[in-house]
Amino acid sequence: MGIRLAYSTLGTPGATLDDLLRLSAASGVRAVELRVGEGELVRPDMPLTEASATGRRLRDAGITVLALSSYVRICATADPDMPVPVGGDAVSTDLDRHLRLAAAVGAGGVRVFPQDDTPAAPASDGSPVDGGTPGEKRAAVRLQAVRPTIGETGVNVLVETHDSHRTGKDLARLLDLADVPGVLALWDTAHSWAAGEALADTFDLLAPRLAHIQIKDVSAGQDPTPLPLGTGNFPINDLGRMLSAAAWNGWASLEWERAWHPELPPLSDALATLPHWAGSLLEKEGPH
Repeated sequence: MGIRLAYSTLGTPGATLDDLLRLSAASGVRAVELRVGEGELVRPDMPLTEASATGRRLRDAGITVLALSSYVRICATADPDMPVPVGGDAVSTDLDRHLRLAAAVGAGGVRVFPQDDTPAAPASDGSPVDGGTPGEKRAAVRLQAVRPTIGETGVNVLVETHDSHRTGKDLARLLDLADVPGVLALWDTAHSWAAGEALADTFDLLAPRLAHIQIKDVSAGQDPTPLPLGTGNFPINDLGRMLSAAAWNGWASLEWERAWHPELPPLSDALATLPHWAGSLLEKEGPH
C-alpha cells in the first residue's frame, strides 16, 4: 500500500456534513482532518451525543477522520503569575475535553500547537538548555495529565511542527521531554522546510512517532499562501520521492487554507490536482 490521501477542512470553512460527504464522494479522497471551531462541523462545546452522530454518518460514508484540528497550545503560558500545578491546568482540561470529543467522533487524534511563548535562551554553545524550555516543561506536565485519557479513549495527541517548534529537531526534543505514549508528531512539511530544515532530516527525526503529514505548495518560505501542487517552490516532488523510497505508507493531508485566504479557488479544485501529483509518486488509497 502506498501513501494515502486526505484533506483538511481548513479548506472548507463553514461546510456542513452534507457538503463534506459530497466533496469526498466527488474527489475520491475519503479521509479528513476536521477543524474544531464555532461555525464548523465540530464545535468545541459540541455535545458528545451529537459528535457521535456526526462520526457515525462519516463512517457510514467510508470516511476516515484522521484528527480533530484543535487550537490547544500545549506550551503556552496559561497564567504568567502561576506555574503549572502537578496534574495539569486549564490547558490540560481543554485538551482532555478535545480528546473525549475526538473519541465520540471517531477521530484518531487531536492536533495541538506548541506555541512556546517563553523560550529559554540557548546555552553559550547554541544548544538548548538542559531539561527543555519553560514552555516545554509546561507541555510535559499537561501531556502527563491527559495520559489516562489517551489510554482510555485510544485517541492520540498530535503535536504539529508549527510556530515555536517548526523543525523536527525542536519537536523531537519536546516529545522526548514529555515521554507520553500516544503523543505523536504531525509533520506540516512546509513549516519545517520554511524553517530551513532539510526534508530528509525532519523525516529521520520524526518517523518513529509520525502520525501523518500535511502537504501544500507555496511560492516561498516567507509566503505561506497555498498554491496548486507543483506550481510553487516547495519541493513537493522531492518529498513524494523521499517518502516512497522510505516505503512510508501513512496519510498525506492537503492543507488548502481557504479559511485564512478566502480568495483561493474552492478546495474541490485543489483536490482535483491531487491525484495527478500523486499518480507517479504515491499510491492513492483504494475504496474503504
